[in-house]
Amino acid sequence: MKDLRGIAVAGGIRLGSAFVYDRRPAVVLRSIGAADVVTELTRLEDALRAAESKMADEEDGLIASGESALAEITAAYRLLLDDATLLSKVRRLIQVEFLSAESAVQQGFCELSDGFAKIPDAYLRARGADVDTVAEAVLCVLLQTKIQSIGDIEPGSIIVGCRFDPLDILVLSRAGAAGLVSEQGGAVSHAAITARANGIAYVAGVKSATTHCKHGDRLIVDGTAGEVIIEADSATRNTYRQRAAKYVDSQRDLLATVKAPCIMRDGTRIRVMANVERLEDARKILGRGTEGIGLFRTEFLYFDGAGLPSEEEQYQDALSVIRVMGGRTATFRTLDFGGDKCIEGLDNEPGSNPALGMRGIRLMSTWPDVFRRQLRALYRASAHGPVRIMFPMVTGIDEFIRARALCDEVKTELLREGEAIDVSTRIGAMVETPAAALMTDRLAARADFMSLGTNDLAQYTLVADRDSKEVAHLYRPQSPAVLRLLQWSTNAARAAGKPMAVCGDMASDPRFAVLLIGMGVRELSCAIDTLPTVKAALALVDSRYAKQVAAQALELETSDEVDWLLDDRFASGGAMKELLRETSHISCPAG
Repeated sequence: MKDLRGIAVAGGIRLGSAFVYDRRPAVVLRSIGAADVVTELTRLEDALRAAESKMADEEDGLIASGESALAEITAAYRLLLDDATLLSKVRRLIQVEFLSAESAVQQGFCELSDGFAKIPDAYLRARGADVDTVAEAVLCVLLQTKIQSIGDIEPGSIIVGCRFDPLDILVLSRAGAAGLVSEQGGAVSHAAITARANGIAYVAGVKSATTHCKHGDRLIVDGTAGEVIIEADSATRNTYRQRAAKYVDSQRDLLATVKAPCIMRDGTRIRVMANVERLEDARKILGRGTEGIGLFRTEFLYFDGAGLPSEEEQYQDALSVIRVMGGRTATFRTLDFGGDKCIEGLDNEPGSNPALGMRGIRLMSTWPDVFRRQLRALYRASAHGPVRIMFPMVTGIDEFIRARALCDEVKTELLREGEAIDVSTRIGAMVETPAAALMTDRLAARADFMSLGTNDLAQYTLVADRDSKEVAHLYRPQSPAVLRLLQWSTNAARAAGKPMAVCGDMASDPRFAVLLIGMGVRELSCAIDTLPTVKAALALVDSRYAKQVAAQALELETSDEVDWLLDDRFASGGAMKELLRETSHISCPAG
């Protein structure tokens, strides 16, 4: 018996036989002579056209079958095939380095993928997998090979591979695959999202999975714990069969109540919303019991195409989200990207320390026209449904005053043009820096609502980059210093009569969610897939209990002590303990 560990991507426990799926074209580095350059450039151009044509056909097929979300992903792949900077590099490798077309594609796309791997933002880092998918499509044309067929898998198989793209997972799901194990990938990749939507247990990031597993091996995949067991003994298999059955029961119970309002045992009403990045996410959250969007990350529209999106494009994007929400509030966070996220059309060179550089609300002073265009789009969209506008990375009162003044200018401008807008659209400030936390009382006096961004607040308070392997162990949101700032900010907002929400990762963890409610928070915005579990966890306790947990935590001196407190508190409550163990990373189908 061999036990492998990876990243818990899509919940569920599955037992089945291994099907090892190798989709990687074998590329042997090959040099060419100067006389062969034109021939290799022609091969490259032909391969790019052929790959683009195949993707266009796949996109049309997905649209015809109603798979619009996957069609959008395929469309994004096609954009990469037209990326001038990338293709210029590949052509240069042929012209100057005298590499064959396939060698140039392998090296050029690999360097781009490696660049994505260094980006701190988890969502953007996961886009490196998209680059790999496109590279494979071009290489298959150049090498005149086909990706291994998956049409012959036995229903109930566990598919083991280097990585999977979303289309793979759709095909595998329809073929009856029960689980997935991959060497690459993470929890926020397009593949992960597709696996959760299709109810497939998935563990990613398992080192040398294709080496350890052989065709026909009996596997256990625990997508909740991130565990893969090869050739388990009968006792272990029986244990996991029981856990799998209990997981199915808990998921069924959770789905039965997920659309009900979140009410704690003493009647305290909690508003539970969702964090959203794209229109496709907005469509999913309605089936997970959300009361609206607590955070819509608008900057991802800026990464989807060539150049900056126009006002009309941003308006149509926001309008689509508002229509999907059907009267529920949508909170749009204005642009937030740092020097680690370069956007075509903006001269934002990476700084030596992007996290402390030009990002969030600071961008307004550098690119006022870009911000004005975004605000115009959001105000125009506000005429069609409830909208909130939220400014990120506030560090000073003066910044927020300027932001509100710009909002007033835009409103006046649009009204003068005869545009329909909601003049009462609420304007909020994010508290995600120690400076903003300490000034919450003054910010709350000027804002219509507040939202705690716990990810960055913890990072800046603890001076620990959460994406750095060297200091990741220091990044602990449960640090007493962070908890004190959270309590101070929540108290200050309440004293000013303004609601304080939480939209960071702490809101997505049931243990921390109870702690935050105990501090006085009454609105949480969670990651999409954790939303049902958070609602279920809060329904198991009352607000007095949560307040006791928070009071005890605030008396402690170390992060470990807070961990022990929360573990002890929830271990002593049988129902809560079972919920956290059996429904962690639960995936609920939309609708």
